[in-house]
Amino acid sequence: MSLKRKLIINLNIIILIGVLFIIFLGYFKARDNIREDINSSIDLAEFAIGSRLSNRPNSDNLTQSKFVQDLNNLKKLHHLKIELLDAEGKLISETSDKLNTKIQPPLWFKRLFDYDDHEENFIRIVNIHNQDRNIPIGAFVIKSNLDYDHQTKWVEFLGFLEVFIFTTMFLNLSILIIFTQTLVPINNIINALTAMSQGRFNVALKKIPISELETIRFHLNKVMKKLKLNDQAISKLNQEILDVQEREKIMISHDLHDHLAQDLASIQVQSRAGQLSKTSAQKNKVFDQVIQISQSINESIREIIKKMNLSMIDELGFQEALEDLIKQSFTQLKLKKTDLNLKCSIIPKKLHTDFYRITQETLTNIKKHASPSLVKIHIFADRNYFLFLVENDGMLNKFKSNTNNGIGLLGIQQRVKKYNGIVEIKSQKNTFRIKIKVPKKNLA
Repeated sequence: MSLKRKLIINLNIIILIGVLFIIFLGYFKARDNIREDINSSIDLAEFAIGSRLSNRPNSDNLTQSKFVQDLNNLKKLHHLKIELLDAEGKLISETSDKLNTKIQPPLWFKRLFDYDDHEENFIRIVNIHNQDRNIPIGAFVIKSNLDYDHQTKWVEFLGFLEVFIFTTMFLNLSILIIFTQTLVPINNIINALTAMSQGRFNVALKKIPISELETIRFHLNKVMKKLKLNDQAISKLNQEILDVQEREKIMISHDLHDHLAQDLASIQVQSRAGQLSKTSAQKNKVFDQVIQISQSINESIREIIKKMNLSMIDELGFQEALEDLIKQSFTQLKLKKTDLNLKCSIIPKKLHTDFYRITQETLTNIKKHASPSLVKIHIFADRNYFLFLVENDGMLNKFKSNTNNGIGLLGIQQRVKKYNGIVEIKSQKNTFRIKIKVPKKNLA
């Protein structure tokens, strides 16, 4: 369900609950008000009729009495119906209702405001006596006129419904317009997130005039830009991995051809010569040569394996394997000074492969991009981090200009990133320094 639809539904539910609550309270309030109005109107009518009777001239003819002719003056007391009866109980006159017959409340509505006239004391009788003989000659009957009250409350209820419907429509329309305008940038943000999930990072969101959404847009654009750079870096790294694999295949084929194939051919030649040898001394000499060639083949295979995998870490241990790698690399460099501090025993096993490969990559970069006289390699730890530090001098200009773009450094950054580590690269003057910090808490 969309945010706009959900908000409109919730708003209408709240309005409906509020209206029902108002109607519920209004119903009891209206019943009390009607009761009070009827009682006060009956009291007023009784007082007016009593005052009029006390001041009337003595006459037994009720139809000729002036106050009877003025009976309809009480018609303003809309809550009441007043009847004049003679001594025999026959109706002589009554007030007119003058109800609007076009507006008739339904039966269920009348029942809501129905009263028991006797129980509520809504019927009053004012007797009329002959002043001389004090004989009853008639009576006024004052009754509640609930039809008028029903009609009045029904009209008020219809008016309330009209206001409610208009207000509800206005609020819904207002929300619809406001959210239609507001949801445009939200939809743009959603589309951008959808594009990101599909691996498309070229979406640029325009400025939004709503401060909260503008903050989201600003940070989302930054994230998209960073993801785009990361995606490009990963693509570049993947391509480099494919190139490295191809180079390794070529290297292995060359090694097999240049060393193993020639050595195997020599074994065949020597074996054939041994078959043709006539004396034991000649055969022993041939066998010695075959053994030497076999040993050479074994060493060649061992070198190829060392280049292709890290089984030597398991064979020699992390410390010795790392020292062997560094020693072989240093022999190819004309170094005047080295600074090694390898506290490999404190490095967790989970980091061995990555630290070995990082060392391998940094030494390869040094060979390619520098002519150093000093190389410093430190592996240690402090309270919060496992640390790897490599520093060298003798940098070449080519390497300075590609410090942050090299595929080797990109590979190192990807290895460190999986541990939420930090890679600090610093290049100045004639010195290059890379420092790696891996949080201990991520390896617990």
